[in-house]
Amino acid sequence: MSAMMAAGSEQVVIRASAPALTDGLSDCVVDIAFLLLVAGACLLYSKFQRASAVTGSPKQRHRDPDDQMSTTDGGSESGATPASTPRTTSGNGAAAPLRPRQASDSGRWEALHTKPTIGDIGRRLTHLLIEADSVDRILRLVFTDGEHMTDAHLATAIHRLARLDRRARTDIHTPAPRCDMAFRKLLTLIKAQAESDGFAPQGLANVIAALAALQVPSADCESLMAPLMAGVQAKANNCTPHALASIVYAVATMDVKTAPVELLRHWCLKTLSGCRPADLSNIAIGFVKLGVSDSEFLESIAEACTSSIAKFRHGDLSNVARAFGMAQYKHDALLAAFVASVLPVASRMSCGCLSTVAWCFARVQFRDEDLLKASVDAVARLGVAGMQKSELQTVRDAMKKLRFQDAKMDQLVQPAVRIPPWKRTASQ
Repeated sequence: MSAMMAAGSEQVVIRASAPALTDGLSDCVVDIAFLLLVAGACLLYSKFQRASAVTGSPKQRHRDPDDQMSTTDGGSESGATPASTPRTTSGNGAAAPLRPRQASDSGRWEALHTKPTIGDIGRRLTHLLIEADSVDRILRLVFTDGEHMTDAHLATAIHRLARLDRRARTDIHTPAPRCDMAFRKLLTLIKAQAESDGFAPQGLANVIAALAALQVPSADCESLMAPLMAGVQAKANNCTPHALASIVYAVATMDVKTAPVELLRHWCLKTLSGCRPADLSNIAIGFVKLGVSDSEFLESIAEACTSSIAKFRHGDLSNVARAFGMAQYKHDALLAAFVASVLPVASRMSCGCLSTVAWCFARVQFRDEDLLKASVDAVARLGVAGMQKSELQTVRDAMKKLRFQDAKMDQLVQPAVRIPPWKRTASQ
């Protein structure tokens, strides 16, 4: 009986101590978790302190670790470590090497603290000008950032403006850019640049060619052309053949009275061997418009055109024919090469080119039966509806002057204009 009572008392003691044991274990778990949390916080804080000590100033962050002066015993050459360059030390007292600079760190700091440089602004403007796909975007860019534009930016802006305006001329709702306030500002900036530092040779050619393409009124061009022509006189010897051809054609189009024609003639003759077909045609028609039609110049142009006439496009052929027709200069080798080049493509040439070729042959009194017949066939194929009245009349007059008779030309008669009954007079 006593044994049974003793066993029962032990069970009571064990049951009574079980809740206390459970509470003790839970307290231990909470203490351990708290200690781990504190240790983690201390570890993060120490890492943050080391990182801020190494990358605390922009000067240290962008300096190469190899450029740092190595110190021993915690001192520098002067005996003390500067306070402005805190560095961690190893166990033996030597300065620990800086950790490698990470791209993410420098990018973050530069984004927050670095102002854009002049080079950054220039690259941004160049990108925006090239990517602009409308006249409005270029003018808006000139209006807002025109003061930051260099000579290259100004030349690119007006060159792009001329090309985009040429595409937009078919749209009647697109206003002319030369009437915009931003365009006036662009002209003012170009004038100021031309009077101060000037433009590069190719930029100068782009500006002059763009002014001609945009058909800027002569009142605005008079004050602008003086510094530009001074730049042409100073830099004509450094211009490429393409730049010279562009300047000559633009000056002739705008009829600039102050253009250095003799200087341009001299350098164009020296660079004829490097001219492309389009450059040769622009030089030929440009100088003839400017009144340069001496035999020496025309002979040189004719020889250069004869050697490369197989590469000429239809527009280039038309310009060359018009130039020699205006000068009334007959060059047999050029005309023979002209016939050989035009004859295979006469059926594909436009009515304007055909009429110009016929007019040129009539002016220099050059008669080639095969070419004249091919021209008549092409005109008959285009018909009255495919040609303007002036072009058809030019072809008819040329054939008459060359005494070339063909029945197809007689059939090409402009239809009479039908007068409505309510507009007819008594005699009609």
